[in-house]
Amino acid sequence: MDQVIHDSNNFTTAARHPEEPQAQPVLSEASGSGSPSGTICYLGLGSNLGDRAEQISKAIELLATHPQVKVICSSSNYENPAIEDAGPHDFLNSVVQIETDLSPLELLDFVLETELKIDPDRNERGRKQARKIDIDLLTYAELKLDHERLVLPHPRMQEREFVMKPLLSLRGTPTVILRSIEDAT
Repeated sequence: MDQVIHDSNNFTTAARHPEEPQAQPVLSEASGSGSPSGTICYLGLGSNLGDRAEQISKAIELLATHPQVKVICSSSNYENPAIEDAGPHDFLNSVVQIETDLSPLELLDFVLETELKIDPDRNERGRKQARKIDIDLLTYAELKLDHERLVLPHPRMQEREFVMKPLLSLRGTPTVILRSIEDAT
């Protein structure tokens, strides 16, 4: 069973019930710097090396520095076992809701740059290995995209409790996800 971890920094959430954390606005100076009036997106974040909570917090702060990205809120951090070959250490996972004027591929490029700022050795370890930070684009409004670099909504997110639990804990869960879950049952 997942363990909810409440961070003492900007990402603490108030719990309605111990197993149902309530999302709170991300309160940082950087999150107010952007003024996009664009697309609502959800990003999944994970870390299983080093100070996992600090690296998730740092990633959110870096995401908020882009003038075309506004971080709206963040879920609690959830601890989950590593999957596949991602190493022996458990992951800490979170989901953030953002608003952006970037296109899906521009957002993907910015996310990849953000990952490399936190984990410059990431590419040397290879894909699916232990990492300081991993950021996935989960949704881009209700856009369905099948591009060689990006598939939206994220094709495996419904299979992954470490994505769905924090995502569904946020208010305003994207209808495309809810419809996809209904279609799958």
